[in-house]
Amino acid sequence: MKSILLIGGSGFLGGHVAQRLAAAGHRLTVPTRHRERARHLIVLPTVEVVETDVLTMPSWPNWSLARMR
Repeated sequence: MKSILLIGGSGFLGGHVAQRLAAAGHRLTVPTRHRERARHLIVLPTVEVVETDVLTMPSWPNWSLARMR
């Protein structure tokens, strides 16, 4: 099982990609500015939706690597 950070996963296209990856058994972390917009992903057992803004987060590469371990 791969761990994947999916930027844009709460959007229309990203949501479909997230659902397919989750169905294939991958573990996903999906950062989003508005958690309520990712309701369709929160119910998936291998998806973690994190409320944050990746554009203003000062050290998001380090944050994402730590969360994926």
